[in-house]
Amino acid sequence: MSLPKTPDRRVERVTITVDEAAVRLGISRGSAYAAARRGELPAIRLNRRIVVPRVAFERWLESAGSGESSWEAEPRARSRTR
Repeated sequence: MSLPKTPDRRVERVTITVDEAAVRLGISRGSAYAAARRGELPAIRLNRRIVVPRVAFERWLESAGSGESSWEAEPRARSRTR
């Protein structure tokens, strides 16, 4: 199996960091890590490191734009005050 290479012969990364995902999403680092922990951001844990598969991230963004994603927060239950 051959890995994809960039023009300068480096192996192309198949994951991005949570920090990189945060920048692309325009959210804070903490919010991105929280979303990854909740399963809202497609991420995998490798030992102590959390990474975001590039293909899954791109598909997740595409599905969010088309309304097919379950990323939207569920409606909050109304609190009943007396």
